[in-house]
Amino acid sequence: MKPLCVAENMLFTNLRMLYNGKLARDMAILVEDGKILEVGSSQEMKQRHGVSVYDCSGLLVMPGMVCAHTHTYSAFARGMKVSGDTTNFPNILKNLWWKLDSVLTPEAVEYSAWVSFIEGIKHGTTTFFDHHASPGFIDGSLEAIAGVAKSLGIRANLSYEITDRYGDEKAREAIRENERTAMKGSEMLSGSIGLHASFTLSDETLAKVSEVKKRTSAGIHIHVAEDVVDQSRTMEMCGMNVVARLHKFELLDAKSICVHCIHLSGEEIDMLEKASASIVHCPESNMNNAVGYSNVPVMLSRHMPVCLGTDGFTHDMFAEAKCAHLLHKFASRNPTRMPAVDVFKLLENNAMLASKFFGVKLGSISPGYAADFMLIDYKNYTHMHSQNFPWHFIFGMDASQVKTVVVNGSVILENGKITRVDEEKIMEQSIKISERIWEKFEAVNT
Repeated sequence: MKPLCVAENMLFTNLRMLYNGKLARDMAILVEDGKILEVGSSQEMKQRHGVSVYDCSGLLVMPGMVCAHTHTYSAFARGMKVSGDTTNFPNILKNLWWKLDSVLTPEAVEYSAWVSFIEGIKHGTTTFFDHHASPGFIDGSLEAIAGVAKSLGIRANLSYEITDRYGDEKAREAIRENERTAMKGSEMLSGSIGLHASFTLSDETLAKVSEVKKRTSAGIHIHVAEDVVDQSRTMEMCGMNVVARLHKFELLDAKSICVHCIHLSGEEIDMLEKASASIVHCPESNMNNAVGYSNVPVMLSRHMPVCLGTDGFTHDMFAEAKCAHLLHKFASRNPTRMPAVDVFKLLENNAMLASKFFGVKLGSISPGYAADFMLIDYKNYTHMHSQNFPWHFIFGMDASQVKTVVVNGSVILENGKITRVDEEKIMEQSIKISERIWEKFEAVNT
């Protein structure tokens, strides 16, 4: 069948799916105007609906993944030589990430987005919350990333990292970039107000951000207590902890995306819970940076909206979920911690977060929900139903099984191939750009 590059009415047939709690075969999904209109038997629905048919070859259908926090700009760090001390988190920032973002050109920003989003799509991700930084290219940077997202057909929530590291003028420019994007919301593109972290933000900048937040009704997207340095320097600057400081400037609410949330006091967890702020757990990145990990089991027990993100470490939400499952068991030496059903709750919270920001229902293969789903080649050799599906997901499924991805009713990945753009040309050009970025990176004095 010819790849579908635009959303159209379509009957996806010959599917396996969980239906009424059981694994059902030869099922169909009727998609109309980007939404799921009906789910039922392939044979019966083909007789009733005279629309184009897409044979799914018996693959298992699942809702598309949502990544609640990533950094597409970090793409060119893969394989890059890093000089200087990286033995603690502040030095990792100084000698890697702050050097890399400082040398990013408009071309590099665009191609970082291309390769990151493509990799994510091929791993079953349909919605991305991207937190961007490129101090040499602020004005228009989010528009460039949005253009890539639109070309690929994904949903993207974009924000630019506001920080005072580069002075007041750059901070103001970053605030303006966030405000422009936050005013352009749609079912495919939305914006948040990106903030780096409390310890690199002045009170004056936070006051300006608070004003923009009130004007736009946008939420903040910020790293919170990823390392102890965020707390210690915030305390030195203003005599209060990170979450209390955000609360002081009226930045916490149900649209707040607070990433990491590792080194928090009980009082801070209480404040986040009261604000209904979303917490994003990034276990692979946290382990890589050796910064600790958030107390996700306790937060989930309090019904806090804890989500899952990759932090740009990879773009594989399957792997991230498996890591979340294992990390808390290993660290606590308790094999009952973070069972698969709790990991699945993180993914469900991701879908609820995205539904809030895009104004559509995401996260279920049901009538009325957006037609965002993936088809995976998973052969279950034990019984599978809704109660044990999280364990099949953790122990049996991985991103290599993703064959087809549909967003807003449009097939954007078919048989493992991106349908809308020439992936090989993009990758070839990306290699050339990465070489230039690596040269600039090496030339930066730390």
